[in-house]
Amino acid sequence: GGGGGEECLARVAAEAVGEAGPGDFSTGLPSNAVYAIVALADVAIGPEGRRTRLVRLRDAIGGGAGWRGRWGDTSPLWRIGGAAVMDELRPPTSWAPARLLPPIGAPCASRLRPQRPLWAGGATTGSPPRDAGDGTFVMAFEDWLQVFGHVFVSRPLSERSGWASLHLRGRWTPATLGGTPIGVKQGAGTPEGWARNPQCRLVIPADAQLGAVPERVEVCLVLQQPDARMSPGSAFPFKDRLLELFLCVLRLDAPTQRLPVFDKQRLVPGGVSLLSKRREVLLRAWLPAPGAYAVVPSTWEVELASGQQQAPFLLSVHLRCPPGRFRLEAPAEEGWDAPS
Repeated sequence: GGGGGEECLARVAAEAVGEAGPGDFSTGLPSNAVYAIVALADVAIGPEGRRTRLVRLRDAIGGGAGWRGRWGDTSPLWRIGGAAVMDELRPPTSWAPARLLPPIGAPCASRLRPQRPLWAGGATTGSPPRDAGDGTFVMAFEDWLQVFGHVFVSRPLSERSGWASLHLRGRWTPATLGGTPIGVKQGAGTPEGWARNPQCRLVIPADAQLGAVPERVEVCLVLQQPDARMSPGSAFPFKDRLLELFLCVLRLDAPTQRLPVFDKQRLVPGGVSLLSKRREVLLRAWLPAPGAYAVVPSTWEVELASGQQQAPFLLSVHLRCPPGRFRLEAPAEEGWDAPS
């Protein structure tokens, strides 16, 4: 995404964005800002029905000059496209994020684009300001590719999408902070010491009564630690309040087995996260089924901060299978709470 106070500059052919000549031009968008994509559409423009790909984005920042290129709010192209184009750029009626943001954008007397609020129920009390916008803007797809540098896709891991989820709260204590013995850098962790970390077992049984199970089950795991912004200390990146996290999945020989040592030969393909000093790490893997696996959260550190008796964490387990098709065993003696 194109917040910082500086505007994003794009070097594109100015003809492609509606300017007079080639070279740099100000996009009107702040640099390093993030915008939600509301709609993508291939629409027919004008009486000839010329096909044009457009992107509608949510301006959560607001107050700026807005996109100044093709199909920006003041672009003369709207004299041709008009209301019919905006009707094709409406989000689905089930698009919930619109409820989280006010529907009114900044006033603009020279706006030519027809306004279409994302969610009528989100209107503020009283009358909106004259010439108020809908809090979105439109770009040609080709210009969007030129101006924006990254795309982040949020994948719903819901039961409706075929996923089953469980959440486990746990904690590291001085006795269970076993470190991470991987060779990316020197540290104090050892393969034997790693086994002191809390271990939980993910079991996908071969039980005909539970129904057929695919040969491989997709799993997404997320390991989170408390948000450092909620406690006093140093400024971002909060190095005094974040542990360096690691998460891995290893194959077990039996559903009741507890691993006595870190054995990289047991790691399943894709079954390791980044080693990172962030609020969370995640991994995505495909587990052969049936099978039994150890899910082990760990830290690079082998000692807690002075005076700290425990370091809590949350492990979220998402499997793409029916809820009753697997079980998660988390022994309370290792610091786990009951799954929820």
